Amino acid sequence: MLIGYLALTGLFLQSGGSEDRFLAIGRAFMERIGHASANESFRFHRDEGGVNVNAGLKSVTIHPEDGEVILYTDAAFLPLRLDAPRRDPLWATAEEAKDALTALARKMGVPASWAIQGIAVSHDAAVEGRVVPGAATIHLGERVNGRRFLRGGNNARIQVDPYTGTPFWMSITRNSVTQGSTPTLTESQAVERARVELGPRWARLGLGELPDIRSVELGYSPDRFAWRERARTDLGIRLRPVDCFLAYEVQFHSDKDVFVVIDATSGRVLNLGYSDPLSSSG
Repeated sequence: MLIGYLALTGLFLQSGGSEDRFLAIGRAFMERIGHASANESFRFHRDEGGVNVNAGLKSVTIHPEDGEVILYTDAAFLPLRLDAPRRDPLWATAEEAKDALTALARKMGVPASWAIQGIAVSHDAAVEGRVVPGAATIHLGERVNGRRFLRGGNNARIQVDPYTGTPFWMSITRNSVTQGSTPTLTESQAVERARVELGPRWARLGLGELPDIRSVELGYSPDRFAWRERARTDLGIRLRPVDCFLAYEVQFHSDKDVFVVIDATSGRVLNLGYSDPLSSSG
């Protein structure tokens, strides 16, 4: 079925020139970020998840319709195995890393109009007999009607080794479609809906009373529950437009960035969980 979809929409690649085109895109991307040497051998393959150009352990995934890079990984760093924590990082803080990470994001094709939504820097640490590598992470996103995308949608996330400055992971989504501009629910109604949804889960975990509300933000969010379910069987889901709905993100005071995302029109829950604080900063 997916092959039929690709053929009907013109996404299925032709042989010959198309392969050369995508090899050139992959090579140019790696050259821009300093990851391609003169004698590097590039390999091409395609699957339901996109067009892939590989060089050694490095991989670029390209959208077959518009030629944009949507994913970059360097398997040499995933995971990076260390015998001991390293010393003398390039950046001690997020502020120190800001300029370098922003410049890298532009080289990787993140639009200049996208705003920084968070930067975090961690360093190598010995934890329970093993070394957890550090990472410098930048999260950028588009704004529509002055509102940002909430934990999904048109966002980019880049991770870099904070000791060498080497990028090892980048993911970007550009094809989200926003739905709605005026909320039906009020902010207080969204907060109450979030409490009703989170309360029983919180109680089952034996965590006592719900924490206080930390913040409420109106933005755009995909239906993460539906998206995750489709992604289990649909390898090409990243290639197609994603509907993002006007929604409230309700964040609770907690040590784990607990959040509930409520559709601002229907009141349905679009997302719920906890994550690192970087994913929700703005």
